[in-house]
Amino acid sequence: MKTMSKLAASAFALSLAVASAVALTASPAAAATNSCKVLKGTSTFHPPIPVKGSVSGYITSTGTVSGCTGTKPTGGSGTFTSKIKSSKPGSCATLVKGGNVLQGTAKTSWKNGKVTNMKITVKTGTGTHYNIANITGTVSSGLFAGKHVTGQVKFTPKRKTDCISTPLQQVTFVNTKPFALV
Repeated sequence: MKTMSKLAASAFALSLAVASAVALTASPAAAATNSCKVLKGTSTFHPPIPVKGSVSGYITSTGTVSGCTGTKPTGGSGTFTSKIKSSKPGSCATLVKGGNVLQGTAKTSWKNGKVTNMKITVKTGTGTHYNIANITGTVSSGLFAGKHVTGQVKFTPKRKTDCISTPLQQVTFVNTKPFALV
């Protein structure tokens, strides 16, 4: 079960990274620092991460951001999607070790109809922090173009058997720190 949780945590961190990048852009461009209080969602592995062996694939994430400062430019909340990929094949064993680096893109569609597109990097923790992911990136186009994003998320496997007796298919995630746009 510890292996499953660590793998799920790595996957979750990746998906959260995307989400956090989106959340960070919710604040007004004129302010030096902005944040969203809530970021949560689900990440899906394509293909699922195997208990044994290894695969190359990607992770898609969907979710919501809310409690964002700067409600005028964004509406204060929105939905996000992301797609990230690891630089090397992985398995449950490699995910549990942590220290994984994933890169990809994220998009936030704000309540007021505006869009923020981002390029993000997600780095998972190691040791007891295997299920925590730090997210960094840059807004590539749309609302807040050129701004930097930072955030942190924690992920959890959707099924208790993932990476123990079944491949890891999905994780849920939630932010552990407010996301910031600088």
